[in-house]
Amino acid sequence: MAIAFASNAGSAAADNDTVPGSITVYSTIQNAGIEWQITGDDNANCTVTTEYRKSGDDTWRKAQPLWRVETGLWHHGEDPGNLLAGSLFFLEPGTTYEARLTLADPDGGSAQEVVTVTTHTEIRAKAGARTRYVEPGSGGGSGTESDPFRGLAAADAAAAAGDVFVLLPGTYSTKFTATKSGTATAPIVYRGSDVSTVILDGGGGTGGGSNCVDLSNRQYVVLESMTLRNCLRTVAVGGSKGCVVRGCTIDPVHGVVSTVGVYGMNAHDLLVTDNTFDMSGDWEGIGRNGTYGTGGYGVRVTGDGIVLCWNHVTEAWDGLDIGDTDGAGPHTFNCDIYGNFIERSSDDATQTDAVHANIRVYRNRLLNSGCATSCQPAFGGPVYIFQNEIDNVRMDPFKFHQETSYYGATDPQETSGMLVWHNTVIGSKAGWYETGYWHHVQLRNNLLLGARPGNYTVYVPNGQRGDLDYNGYNRQQSNLVKYNGTPFSTLYEFHLGPGMEARGREVRLAEFTRAAWPSHPEWDWKSGYGTATSPDADDLTLRPTSMAMDRGIVLANINEDFAGVGPDLGCHEYGNRVWAVGPRTVTALETGTEALQQRADLVVTPRSAGLRLAIVGPNPAPGAVTMALGGAADGPIEVRVLDVTGRQVRRLGADGSGESRTVRWDTRDDAGAPVVNGMYFVIARVGAQSRTLKVSVVH
Repeated sequence: MAIAFASNAGSAAADNDTVPGSITVYSTIQNAGIEWQITGDDNANCTVTTEYRKSGDDTWRKAQPLWRVETGLWHHGEDPGNLLAGSLFFLEPGTTYEARLTLADPDGGSAQEVVTVTTHTEIRAKAGARTRYVEPGSGGGSGTESDPFRGLAAADAAAAAGDVFVLLPGTYSTKFTATKSGTATAPIVYRGSDVSTVILDGGGGTGGGSNCVDLSNRQYVVLESMTLRNCLRTVAVGGSKGCVVRGCTIDPVHGVVSTVGVYGMNAHDLLVTDNTFDMSGDWEGIGRNGTYGTGGYGVRVTGDGIVLCWNHVTEAWDGLDIGDTDGAGPHTFNCDIYGNFIERSSDDATQTDAVHANIRVYRNRLLNSGCATSCQPAFGGPVYIFQNEIDNVRMDPFKFHQETSYYGATDPQETSGMLVWHNTVIGSKAGWYETGYWHHVQLRNNLLLGARPGNYTVYVPNGQRGDLDYNGYNRQQSNLVKYNGTPFSTLYEFHLGPGMEARGREVRLAEFTRAAWPSHPEWDWKSGYGTATSPDADDLTLRPTSMAMDRGIVLANINEDFAGVGPDLGCHEYGNRVWAVGPRTVTALETGTEALQQRADLVVTPRSAGLRLAIVGPNPAPGAVTMALGGAADGPIEVRVLDVTGRQVRRLGADGSGESRTVRWDTRDDAGAPVVNGMYFVIARVGAQSRTLKVSVVH
């Protein structure tokens, strides 16, 4: 539900001043979204800081600031208007929160508002619900265990809000069109007694109405623990509200381009969770070279409040797809894709095209994809893409393209508003290879590694308002990055040019516990993608000696659980529990909790007590740089600064003790004179342990 609050702030005179307007809030199970409309601020320098707390708590916690949404770029009903928008993350289900929003504009205009929002809960059977029984058939029965309803149509005719229908083993061969709705507290639940033996079979239909189950325009109807197979569009959910598809095996018709596991336009508060989608693509042999769309879509939906989580999708064209409309219909906003294991997607593992504010794609494992994520386009965002493990992506890990199919090449719909944090990318071509036009993109704390020799690790020909910093890059050739037509051989040059990556660093494949480059990175997409990386081949957690440890920037409400002196780069914090992906355990399904088991292929090692050294900031250093030391026992620490020839220019001391030591260098030598501009090495040593950082000095 969206709630609007009108601000009492007065009007301002100039176009660059900001006049606060109405605030809208909404939520999903784990997250909440905020939109604050404004007028003015033509120079787009208004900011909104965000804090949050549980209702009734005393302490406010920092959250991510609202994103200044780009406006005026789009036509045909897609332009988002003049606003700032953003999300609160990792909230508790069914809990009321307060958000304190502080708006400021140096040109004039300020306001502070407190709004409330309540997160959703996972729709489940009502406690003490009436249980009724169903078996295959074509009518009759009273619904008792000894006299089940014969067929789902008979069950539907007798259904009332709160009923639970247990489907007994057998094959149900007639399309089920639900005609009754439940409520948020008393849903109608259709639950298979066994997922492998309760089968809804669509008979191989290939028309648009070929569904195993049609929940179009229904409210609060739940499908659980059954196999849905042999339909073109297995479950239809268009126009629905609060419907759930949970714990099912979904196996649509094979070999048809328009195949979709769960399909529907303008769905609201839809939950698709803990399912296994067996699609019909051929990633290795065909890839993108076959008929467009080969393999179909695991999920293809538009709407708001949609959550796609804990699913396993294999051999789809697009694994999970939210959005993908031309602006003529209702906007897609406030949607989540998390906890999914998506492998061998010929086009996009996750597709969030033609979307609006507060789309969140996080903590997914995206293995063997053409492109891992897609925003083609996003209409201003914010679209949050964070903490995803992206392994063996053949083309673009982040496909930020304009779209010309909606209104033609003369009116391209360009993409804007993506925030990309803490992702780990192993690309067969590059760390990030992008050929489209994008605006207003931020990258932080990512590891971007590419396998193909001679490629740029990052290739961006048409980026506007980019903001890249604190990321790790491997080196594939003498030039590391090509950005808007200019090659840069080092990250230092990249900083001196467009001002990017002041705190970026080079990394290697050896940063990871176990990793190999994708097979034949010189692949030609016209021949298929070739050999896939097996699910247990790579372990992309960090080694205890990794140069990616402690190198990131703190992102409020995202990575405050870091274990060292600073957040690690990439999707896995060394020493922390690795988030689970794919369908949850039976216990977790029953309780609605996250799966508690570790990923079977990974072993989490507690963070070592070894010495750690990280830059707090700034770097490049105009006058002074501060560094943090961790993991050292109390005792003498030797800190030296060397120039590129190895000559010592300064000996430093460390303040504090144990895990809370800091080192500050004022960029002067031992005689007190300012050092010349250039690269320097800071070496910290405790006993036999040492750590080294590179610091750039630019007076």
